[in-house]
Amino acid sequence: MVKKQLRVDTSPDKQFLIDTFSRDASAIDCIFDLLDNSIDAGSAHLRTLGAKPDLEGLLKTYDPIEIKLFVSARGVKIVDNSGGMSSADLENSILKFGHRSAQPFSIGMYGVGLNRAIFKLGEHTTISTHTGKERSHVSLDMTSYRSDDDEWLIEGETETSKAQAGTTIEITSPPAPIIRHLSDTSFVDRLSTEASIRYCRFLERGLTLNINKNSIQPRSVVVRENGLFKPLTKNFQTPSGVRVSIVAGQHEEHRFKREPDYDLATNTALGSEYGWSVSCNGRVVVRADRSPKTGWDQNWHNEFNGFVGSVSFSAENGELLPWNSPKNDVVVSDDTYQQVLEDMRNFTRTWRRFISSMKRQPKSSPIHPPPAKPKVPKPQAPKAKQHPSQKPITKPIGYRSVLPKDINEVHCTDKFLDLVHEAKAHDIYDSRYSGLALIRMIFEIGAACFLIRHGKFKEMRNFCISNEEARTGKTLSKQQKDDLYPTLSQLIDYLENNYSDWDLGQRKMLKPSLDRFKHHKSDLNSAIHHPKTSIGVAATVAIRDEVLPVLRHFIEQ
Repeated sequence: MVKKQLRVDTSPDKQFLIDTFSRDASAIDCIFDLLDNSIDAGSAHLRTLGAKPDLEGLLKTYDPIEIKLFVSARGVKIVDNSGGMSSADLENSILKFGHRSAQPFSIGMYGVGLNRAIFKLGEHTTISTHTGKERSHVSLDMTSYRSDDDEWLIEGETETSKAQAGTTIEITSPPAPIIRHLSDTSFVDRLSTEASIRYCRFLERGLTLNINKNSIQPRSVVVRENGLFKPLTKNFQTPSGVRVSIVAGQHEEHRFKREPDYDLATNTALGSEYGWSVSCNGRVVVRADRSPKTGWDQNWHNEFNGFVGSVSFSAENGELLPWNSPKNDVVVSDDTYQQVLEDMRNFTRTWRRFISSMKRQPKSSPIHPPPAKPKVPKPQAPKAKQHPSQKPITKPIGYRSVLPKDINEVHCTDKFLDLVHEAKAHDIYDSRYSGLALIRMIFEIGAACFLIRHGKFKEMRNFCISNEEARTGKTLSKQQKDDLYPTLSQLIDYLENNYSDWDLGQRKMLKPSLDRFKHHKSDLNSAIHHPKTSIGVAATVAIRDEVLPVLRHFIEQ
């Protein structure tokens, strides 16, 4: 028997690869791929100049980045001042299939967007780019490129140049189906409208975008702050590092029938904005959705009009986010999205319950929103005379609220979520007694929610029932057992005697905090209930700081 070696060819067919990348992407999706590329380049350029991101990874300003997009039957042209592409990047990564972006908080991370746009939109592409130090130029003819399965390199040239940094990409000779789109004024109008929605957060922060010389303004949906329905919010970070921000409520311009400024025409005109919107790293991927994929499990009825909600996902690694490759939809099966979907369902149920309660009220009685919160100007301290001998004043390091802003709300829902929000907003220096009441409530409700979440609540109740029977020397009836809800003292007693049920291996950190809470229990009770007992600011802040570890544990774990 004669054996010989085989070498199995697994190289891709170039035409198949091109068709696969571009088949399911629409013309608008491909044009947005070009915009994504320019925005990412602008973000990277601004970061090198020292621009700082916010907690969601978006830069605080995108000024002076300017993008000009030209669309016509001739093709698509995009011009930006986003810093340009280096010759090294052009050679090794920019057009390389599947090369993942290493840029933090990128909106173009699949490594196919620019290629897809070039393949879909036209037969000829030129890329001219300046970095301020060099100029590079690449030209691609798709007929020649497709015809050679073995050649993957594209010829270009580079030279030194001190021209203004930026990039121009021009795609011409579009196929007939694309010509029909690009030459249709309604298509350009839709493109402009979609861009004002998809990139609204960048536009709000100073990005300049022009389409066919028309300035694109942001179209964002805002939740009404001072209405009958209190906005619902939740902010947290997943273990994988994805930051999530959820806000839902009544559309800022919507009014209920019995409000004095109700206008049916206005409410009707807002119809296309009702529902959930979802963004990933600032880029809107779902807009005004009212289907089960965004938590709206019931059929939408006109009586639900007015509801708007938005979910913002952000992560340094964009691959962790629940968006599809064309960035025009969410991946519902994604684990992070499934986790958030339950919060979205809870928020929509809260809205439906509110609407139902409104329907039960007498139709003849008018309703008025709560009075607006007064704007309190910050007092201007008089300028003191400075003397050379004076020591500089060092401001105290810390926070004024009951809970710090970085508390992760991932496990918080309903009443407990409201309490955590109140604690984050409540100034314990100005309102110490109500602050102490919040600390006690968060401890009790937080411990109960934690034990329920970890399947230990029943064990805690049984422990308290046994102790109560031992204390009284009587067996509790079934009704008494069902009605028993642990007091604060009983809860502390259980926690002290059953660390393994709840400390998750953090006893060394949690025991001192629980001990201090037990020590301060009488102070908390006296400050809340006793008419003559007072407590100073310093003592209040000390209690807050000492019990924070156990509060954070119950909230976040």
